[in-house]
Amino acid sequence: ASCVERVETALRSVEGVTSASLNFATGEAPVMVRPGTVDTSGLERAVAAAGYRASPSVAAGPSETPPILSGDSPALRLAVCGPLGVVVVLLSWFLPAAAHQASWARWLPVLLATPIQWWGGWPFISAAVTAARQRRADMFTLIALGTTAAWAASVAQALWVMPAGGSGESPLHMGAETVAMIVPLVLLGR
Repeated sequence: ASCVERVETALRSVEGVTSASLNFATGEAPVMVRPGTVDTSGLERAVAAAGYRASPSVAAGPSETPPILSGDSPALRLAVCGPLGVVVVLLSWFLPAAAHQASWARWLPVLLATPIQWWGGWPFISAAVTAARQRRADMFTLIALGTTAAWAASVAQALWVMPAGGSGESPLHMGAETVAMIVPLVLLGR
């Protein structure tokens, strides 16, 4: 709701806009303007200044269908990060004992979780940075902080693993496993 409010306020602040209403479910915002006063680039800049992205809606013709897995879509990110995340979780379950002896077993889940964090989670990280620049926090701030901390913890665990045995043994790859589950789940929700 706060995101909807920010986008609507940004659109209404553009000179010549008489009304703007964002539909959260569809991601569309019909904007009413006085004729000849506003171009779409001005609306896009206003939304970008609020920390979001917008593009003019173009109706697809009968022969055109928008691609599902194109460019920057959450569906493409999910198609890559979902299966990769399953692999990371499975490795995290089956490699802890070997990870104390073999460095490849420590680093494999971390290396596989890295593209999930930095490519799959990039939209959340960039949205969190934009929110921070505007001195506000939102859902993306929580996701970005949580997954970045988990990824950093998995790197630290891989670098400074405790020797096996004794009471000093710690679970490995909890951070990689966390990243591998959270990012795809949030992408699925989007």
